[in-house]
Amino acid sequence: MERHKQAGFTLIEVLGAVVLLAIAVTAAVYLLGQTALFSGANARAGESVTIARTVMEELKHHLRSGGTIDLYGQQVDLAALQSTAPPYTLGAALHAPDAEAPQFDITVQSLAPAHAELTLDGETYEIDHYFRYIRITVASRSQDSRYTLEGYAAYQ
Repeated sequence: MERHKQAGFTLIEVLGAVVLLAIAVTAAVYLLGQTALFSGANARAGESVTIARTVMEELKHHLRSGGTIDLYGQQVDLAALQSTAPPYTLGAALHAPDAEAPQFDITVQSLAPAHAELTLDGETYEIDHYFRYIRITVASRSQDSRYTLEGYAAYQ
C-alpha cells in the first residue's frame, strides 16, 4: 500500500487560528473605541479651560470700566459685578459658543477673598476695596464635567 505524503493544515488548526484572530481583532476594536471616547472627553475639557480663561481675561481687562461687555454674543453688565459686595453671582447664565446653540454653561461669581487684608511696608490694605475675587465655572452640557478657574481682577 502506498502512502501519499500530504502537507498542509488540519481543519482544527485553521479554526484555532481564526478564533485567535477574532479575539485579537475584538480587543483592537475595543481599544480604538475607548481611545476615541477619551479623546472626545479631553477635547471637551480643553474647550472648558479655554472658555474659562477667555472669560477671566475679558473680566480682568474690562472690570474697571464697569460697562457692558460682549461674551460669546451675550451682553454682560460689569457694573453689578463691580459694585455688589461679595458673594455675588452674575444674574444671567452665560452660554458658549453662543446662546442659541449652547454647549457649555458659564457661571461667574464674585466671592469674598480668602485673605481680606494685605500688609505692605506697615500699611494694611483691604483687598476687596481694590480687587474682586472671581470664580468662573464652565460646565459641559454633553458630559458630566466642569472646570473652575479662580483669580483676582482689579476694579478700582
